[in-house]
Amino acid sequence: MKLAVVAWIALSAAAQQPPPAAAPAPVVVQRRVLIKQQAAEQAADNEARAAAENDATEETAGQSPDLSPSAPDGPSVYTIRDERIAAEVAAVEAGRLVLATEPPRTIAFDEVLRIEPGPASTSALSAEWLGQHSQLKATAGGTAPAVASAAGPVVTVHLEHDDLLHGNLLELTAETARLRTIWEQEVELPLIEVLGIRFDDVHNDAGENMFRDQLASPGGEDTALVVSRDMNAAEVAGSCLGASEGKLQFRFNEQTRSINLDRLVGIVFAAHPPVRARAAMRQVVEFVNGDRVSGVLSAVSADALELQLAGGKSLVLPCEAVRQVTFKNGRLVYLSDLEPLSVEEVPYFGRTWQYRQDAALDGGPLVIGGAEYKKGLAVHSRCVLRYALDGQYELFKTRIGFDDTAAGRGAVACRVLADGRELFAEPDLRADADPVEIEVSIAGAGELTLEIDFGPREDTGDRVIWASARILRGDEPEAR
Repeated sequence: MKLAVVAWIALSAAAQQPPPAAAPAPVVVQRRVLIKQQAAEQAADNEARAAAENDATEETAGQSPDLSPSAPDGPSVYTIRDERIAAEVAAVEAGRLVLATEPPRTIAFDEVLRIEPGPASTSALSAEWLGQHSQLKATAGGTAPAVASAAGPVVTVHLEHDDLLHGNLLELTAETARLRTIWEQEVELPLIEVLGIRFDDVHNDAGENMFRDQLASPGGEDTALVVSRDMNAAEVAGSCLGASEGKLQFRFNEQTRSINLDRLVGIVFAAHPPVRARAAMRQVVEFVNGDRVSGVLSAVSADALELQLAGGKSLVLPCEAVRQVTFKNGRLVYLSDLEPLSVEEVPYFGRTWQYRQDAALDGGPLVIGGAEYKKGLAVHSRCVLRYALDGQYELFKTRIGFDDTAAGRGAVACRVLADGRELFAEPDLRADADPVEIEVSIAGAGELTLEIDFGPREDTGDRVIWASARILRGDEPEAR
């Protein structure tokens, strides 16, 4: 009750117009109908899907080089076979890349890790595109809450699968958001695919924390994060009906209210099942300003690429704005992109070092012998990680060694097991020795276990890295 009163006060302070004398007729929002339909459908088939679906493999694919001590000189295509091909992509044909090599070479999507245009295309433009983003922010105002410019307020749109788009919000309805992106293209996004919209020029620490919390765990209704004139932030639950003339129309307590956009930290939309199939093959285009958008790569030209979105619409993206294109849900899966079935961490002297994904135990980069790895798992003895395989994979590969911060002092026992069967064992893995390459068959296995145990030196320096730890699916197609 107290929260409702606070929210109502903040909402009233943010509104310019008094509430209507009588509540208007209920507003039917098609997005909410879809959410209810999705929830009903999901409840109906949950039991059947539970046995067949492996949640741990929903977000799969290599996202970065295994080892990247230096940047490539030009356009490059990286494959799951640890191969870098220095060539441009000439075309896309039926789920394959056609490379501009002599003779032309084609590679299936599920054999590709990523495409990088090379520093010649991005280094000079990075500042340009980032500068355009700064100019957009400057257009909308300074650090204090500002009235939206003629171009529309500057926003960050949060989409499914960690996708992110910055730009000017041109139009917001109960069903869609229309955005002018950093690369000057207008994009219409169905709100059923949008998790939340952050209004970047409204600054309030409490409101921003509320937005992040709501985004991580949305409720059953839309939530507006509003800043009152006394700079207090409040969460208002209801239904977003759209925005016009600098105001958000929001239905709350059976009344439609107007909220000034210069008092709106953000909107988080009601929770709903994911629209896009997370296990399907897709590509993620990452831009030089940090934006990300997912879809299926459908065409490539000398200066642009075309991405087919989940809803059927296409985006034509300028190559000069693209930093890289990563391929998800192919044959290769990095363990650091999965959540383990279980984690066992036993301290030697009472302090537990929690394992980390794609970062060292201290939060820095993964470094073994001076070589930096973008993907991998950092652990401390004793640590046992178990992953679901469900018989879908045929090979496990990694390079195991000690973080350089161990300074040659660590010593551990290391094992790799599949369904309890030992595939690899090194009872005395030492920090003063070279890292060890591991490649073992896991064909037909249901679980994979990575085990690091205490060695003869208690736990001193036992900072171990499973570098580029990855599993590969079977039925690999041939590259030709």
